[in-house]
Amino acid sequence: RALSMRQLPLAVRLRERATFDSFIAGDNAELLSRLQAMASGAGGVCWIWGSAGSGRSHLLQAVCAAVRAPRRAAYL
Repeated sequence: RALSMRQLPLAVRLRERATFDSFIAGDNAELLSRLQAMASGAGGVCWIWGSAGSGRSHLLQAVCAAVRAPRRAAYL
């Protein structure tokens, strides 16, 4: 007998305060500028890494919040 599987979506939302304006760039001004350009449609690929608490999730959510239709972004 075949098993039937369904994928259930999680009710995950972006944090409202995770925006470019609320990110303290420090030494990461170039990264912040690049991500803002990508969110505005510049395209490309950007690899983000850093230690815990460095703001990676904040920036990924900020990109998603900044993208406007018809473009789309996903935070996975």
